[in-house]
Amino acid sequence: MHTNRDRRLRRKAMPERLADSLMDLVRHGCFSSIDVAMIAAKTGLSRKSFYYHFSGKDELMQHALEREIGSLCMERRGWDMLVSLLRLLYADRRFYRSIHADAGSTMAMVRLRELLLPMLVDASESILAYPPGSPEAMVMADIMYASISRWISLADPPEPFEFLCSFRDSIVNLSETCLRRLSSE
Repeated sequence: MHTNRDRRLRRKAMPERLADSLMDLVRHGCFSSIDVAMIAAKTGLSRKSFYYHFSGKDELMQHALEREIGSLCMERRGWDMLVSLLRLLYADRRFYRSIHADAGSTMAMVRLRELLLPMLVDASESILAYPPGSPEAMVMADIMYASISRWISLADPPEPFEFLCSFRDSIVNLSETCLRRLSSE
């Protein structure tokens, strides 16, 4: 016999189970081909029960991304956060690659960018000592985001540390080239 407390606990855990189901489906397919009925069935729910928790799969995807990535900003900052973020993306690269590869997952890509950019701005300010909110920090965050997106989209991306070293070397080479050209003018 289930008590009211048991039902409340199950109801509270349901959004997490739904997020897990969606992420698993995305890892093995594409977001645009997944519908609410598939997510509900994988979780053992009816569509009506799904809609008790979320208005649709886009809202569920937003919840899943916030759950996976959002906690990193709370736990770490700067370099530690950046390394943790890359490890997270790499560990579940099949999921994140699927989001990037699927033209129908525009909302997921937008939400992922919304989550990552403030973290990357913070990393730029912390690691490179840019003033808070400076244009330089925002440009560097955009460069990092584009590089991370390209990296995670690769069929066989290098390990996070190898990627960071390559990214660092590219930034150093770009900076040196720009300085040489500016000083020759």
